[in-house]
Amino acid sequence: MRAVLEPHCEACNRKNHTATWEASLTGAPYNKDTLEPLADDSDSSSEGDGDSDSSLSSHTSSADLNGEKATYDAAGERLPPESKFFTLGSTCKANAQVAHTLYHWRYHLNSWVVDYLVREGKCTPEKLVKRDKWSVKKRTKYANKIVDKMEKEGEIRKLHRLYKEQVDFALEAKNEYTRGWGRRG
Repeated sequence: MRAVLEPHCEACNRKNHTATWEASLTGAPYNKDTLEPLADDSDSSSEGDGDSDSSLSSHTSSADLNGEKATYDAAGERLPPESKFFTLGSTCKANAQVAHTLYHWRYHLNSWVVDYLVREGKCTPEKLVKRDKWSVKKRTKYANKIVDKMEKEGEIRKLHRLYKEQVDFALEAKNEYTRGWGRRG
């Protein structure tokens, strides 16, 4: 009822921060350490994302799932369903965007490298089976050869530039009333 009568920011919970934005948590859970998607096992509640905000997920009941299948983080806590929207003020929305980008950057970097390897033809089933039989020393030598090629082609420089732009953006982000990037345009 409060959300309807007094829309406030659910991130900072300040009554004087009018919520003008909505955000939801979407995407498949993945392991923070391996960056691999978590197994979809409905019998286990110990599997999950590892990157969720437990203060949000611990208050979600099965009635809040809107018919969606429950997902869990690495600590076994239920994640909010994708249909759940959180109301945010402009400052908290801006902060959430920056934090989200930086928090998941390693995952996106991994996805980019895998896509690069697929484009280069390094991930065909035949090549994967062949490399599976190699020794660790031979795999390391091959990986270094690929990295050297990426360096020569400027791919690593491009990735570093993208990362630096994201960090600089986060450091320089301002959310002033007259110029704030979190405001509606």
